[in-house]
Amino acid sequence: EDDHRKVAAAVAAAERATSGEIRCVLAEGRDPMRLGFIAACIALIAPALAAAVGFHPGAIAARLAGGWEGAHPGAGALGVYIGVQALLLALVMLAGATGLARALTPPVWRKAWVHRAAVEQFEALGLTRTRDATGVLLYVNLAQHRAEVLADSGIYAQAPTQVWDDVVALLLDGVRRGAPADGFAAAATRTGE
Repeated sequence: EDDHRKVAAAVAAAERATSGEIRCVLAEGRDPMRLGFIAACIALIAPALAAAVGFHPGAIAARLAGGWEGAHPGAGALGVYIGVQALLLALVMLAGATGLARALTPPVWRKAWVHRAAVEQFEALGLTRTRDATGVLLYVNLAQHRAEVLADSGIYAQAPTQVWDDVVALLLDGVRRGAPADGFAAAATRTGE
């Protein structure tokens, strides 16, 4: 509640000094549906690719089982194949849940995902429909450790790019310090200026 009041007060003060309409969004940023989709794709595709380059689940099953299955290498292949898929699915989901996926995801992809999410928020909040094209979105994605500032044409053109870079830096500074509300308040103040 205190954080919400702090940010709301900073936004209200900034909006009194400008025609800008400022909205703040703090997104957790983890998308379990996307992670599940990626994990399923890897689990389904990777074993098939491995088989195509010489990984043979039947040979592994025969080595593990011996006896009758050893003489019939295809008998346990399906079990090995399914086991590999289940293991890959679990590993990818675990990597996503622990943040390892963020470290393994190319920065350009993370930037694109966060930008797309910010644009969706910008449009959903009606910031594209302000009277004088003065909508501003301050967006932070916690999971990706990224921030975006989107400003409609009526506001964006009023300041050099460096100002918007400063606003992003203020947002990220607040998150790094564990005080995202302070970052949003400072960013809203700077946006108003």
